[in-house]
Amino acid sequence: MDAGKKKINDILNGNRQLIIPFFQRSYVWEKDLWERFLESMEQVSQKGKEYFLGSVILKQMPTSTSSTVGDVRTVIDGQQRLTTLALFLKVLCFKTGKKRKFENMFILDEDKFAIVHNMFDKAIFDTIIAQEELVPVFSESKLAKAYDYFLQNVNVERLNLETILAHISFVGIDLNNEDDEQVIFDTINSIGVTLTTGELLKNYLFSQDTIHTYNSKWKPVFEADEDTLKYWDSNVTQGRKIRKNLETFLNAYLHIKINDPAYGFDSVKKERFNRTEDLFSQYKDFISMTGIDTNSLVDDLTEYARIYRLYISSRILNEEIRAEYGLDRLNLIVFGLDATTLIPYLLYVLKNQSDQNEVNKIARILESYLMRRLVCKRSTNNYSDLFSQSLIGARFLTALSLQEYLESKENDSSLAMPGDEEMIYAFEDNVLLDVRAKGVLYLLESKIRSPRHSTALKSFNSYTLEHLMPKKWNPTTWPISDSSQIELRNLKLKTLGNLALLTQSLNSSISNNSWNIKLNGNGRKKGLKEYASGLDTMTYVLSQTDWDESKIDTRADWLFDNARTIWNFNDVEFEASSHEIHESDGNAITVGGTGVTGTTDTVSSTEAGRKKINSNNDRTKFSLDNGQTYLSKNRFVLEGIRLYINRHPQKTLAELKSVFKDSLLKQFKRLGFLCSEADLKRPLTRGRKPTDAEISRWYFLEKSAWMTSGDKIRFVVSTQITLNSANAVRAILEAEGIDVKTTE
Repeated sequence: MDAGKKKINDILNGNRQLIIPFFQRSYVWEKDLWERFLESMEQVSQKGKEYFLGSVILKQMPTSTSSTVGDVRTVIDGQQRLTTLALFLKVLCFKTGKKRKFENMFILDEDKFAIVHNMFDKAIFDTIIAQEELVPVFSESKLAKAYDYFLQNVNVERLNLETILAHISFVGIDLNNEDDEQVIFDTINSIGVTLTTGELLKNYLFSQDTIHTYNSKWKPVFEADEDTLKYWDSNVTQGRKIRKNLETFLNAYLHIKINDPAYGFDSVKKERFNRTEDLFSQYKDFISMTGIDTNSLVDDLTEYARIYRLYISSRILNEEIRAEYGLDRLNLIVFGLDATTLIPYLLYVLKNQSDQNEVNKIARILESYLMRRLVCKRSTNNYSDLFSQSLIGARFLTALSLQEYLESKENDSSLAMPGDEEMIYAFEDNVLLDVRAKGVLYLLESKIRSPRHSTALKSFNSYTLEHLMPKKWNPTTWPISDSSQIELRNLKLKTLGNLALLTQSLNSSISNNSWNIKLNGNGRKKGLKEYASGLDTMTYVLSQTDWDESKIDTRADWLFDNARTIWNFNDVEFEASSHEIHESDGNAITVGGTGVTGTTDTVSSTEAGRKKINSNNDRTKFSLDNGQTYLSKNRFVLEGIRLYINRHPQKTLAELKSVFKDSLLKQFKRLGFLCSEADLKRPLTRGRKPTDAEISRWYFLEKSAWMTSGDKIRFVVSTQITLNSANAVRAILEAEGIDVKTTE
């Protein structure tokens, strides 16, 4: 290896041909670098001081004895500078009438060119070099645009060719055949433009001898056309990092391979990869440690890449999302709510699970898990290990295996899926980042709304987030009865119950004004009713004549009642359309049918004490009197149990609980399906006792709803009934000979 200062004539000496390898990047300099280069050439011309243009690394190549070219060298580094210099000198030499000077440097015997460009730019570069006169080249390539820039901006009055040739220097490194150019190439970057992992990996995997493999496998996937290049070059936000799509994919793919049991990597070897932040170095280590055939690696990698581009994309952020559980919703969570650590496992499932129904079930479980933890502000620190090492390592490719594994982490706070008890407090009290709060509301909205809704749901990025009670509230327009409650108000107004999706941001004069103006606008500027109409998560809000902390809690609880059902994978075997949704109705919260008359009671939000019951998309109702009266699920269960007790008055509460088991509540067990008066104040998780408001929401507490067992214990029945629970009670009653009819 020989290194030192080189002049232009040392590099382009009239008998040397410089070959830019096919695997090196295409020309990437843009206008800011062209401008800097031209300014530097003007300064050199005016001041006559030496100017270093950067490094050029060349490697000696063997030449044929019959060749007219005496010296052939591969350009390991410096192609961007040499290309720019060639384009500039072409224009300057021709504009100053020194065409022969240019030809002596850049055209060899037999009309061979001194610089042989890579496969991406060769045709355009050769066209420019061969021009007999200066004419524009019409192409979208950056190389052609650079040439046209110099055509338009080279001012011969400010430039001196001889001075430039005499004073431009390079740091030149000449490698012999035995020198390892790979070691050097891996660590050298072009000025201002760092080599990407994809470029380094491509260089590592391919050579002139394997160009056919590159052309048939790599190029169609990663470099087929401008759209393909643009896709892989687009940015993806990963936590605090911004990565290109290609690098995001390559990182995910490597995680899959490292954790594949087939390679038998132990924890020590896996940790070795975690300690190295340089992704390309990780790939080299993986190839070296496994001895994998590079052709097999390319086959597998490109197959995964096709799947990634087809199914894993941030484009869903700008498209209407579907209500069905599946990849659309997961992509929104991944790219909109910063859950990119999920990508390796998701990609692994898509590659290895061919049953689309099973993929959708897995998607539902993952959505439920991630959103519950997001709402409850659980740490994401262990997600990388979970979604790569644990799930891929154990080859979890079915919904059941995934569900069982996540449920096994119930006592592991770092990975456990929060239950309903924690969820309700989160909805009422947690403060989320704006984008995450928007994601919660958006995903709920997409599930709650009817598929026949008259107003289409817009894309995630089309909505803004608004505080219903403004952060800059004024006690004159937002009165508060007790100044000691100011701190509580300032907390509540940042919680989910006080946040709204809007199609357009409110004007600040409206946003911070009184509730009436904020709701209706002031004539010239629109309010909530304009920008939130058609959103089912806002139906209750838009019907309110005032807005305070109690209304915030009421709405938070209603949102929770929907979230607990939507993000619940215990009934993952059921179709997505059968899950239960809770509805608000105008100025009131629907409390369901009452008694045996089947009438519907509505109470104001404050009177309801945040007490709600389930409704259902399929509108299923039940009859205990041969179809004369149909009841909601909740009232059916209540009256069905009362009818059962009338037939078995001697049964103790323990015996009744063995029939109407707590498991009927699925995940929402609270204090039990049937709960004694004494147990209503029994501590929940972590020793906390439920509040009166919570108890009123969880159980039928009206005087007529109380029942007494055979051992004289008074108890109440849960209101938290799913369609699954109701059908289970129906089966119990029918076994008693009680006829139950249903209708929609």
